[in-house]
Amino acid sequence: MFQDGIIAQAVDTVKTSGVAYFSSAANSGRKSYASTYSPSSQLEPTYGGRLHDFDPGAAEDVYQTIALPGGPDPGITTAISFQWDEPYFSVSGSNIYLIIP
Repeated sequence: MFQDGIIAQAVDTVKTSGVAYFSSAANSGRKSYASTYSPSSQLEPTYGGRLHDFDPGAAEDVYQTIALPGGPDPGITTAISFQWDEPYFSVSGSNIYLIIP
């Protein structure tokens, strides 16, 4: 998402050769959440890093609340994808974990 992986690198190669390439993500970017990391006072139990504080005010909230249209329905499954702007192993060749004490 934030770096060119093997596919994007191949696209760059053919593009520099004069080949037209078209793509559309259609990911509703205006309905997304983007924020600078804001550390909370709570630690993640496995790695010990500080959890993100989603509450912009004085209170603290380490959960991102999501409201689905129509209310809760046990018959609905929703897939949510999270991406961080950190290097992928497949691109950088290095496992990098961000742990902020």
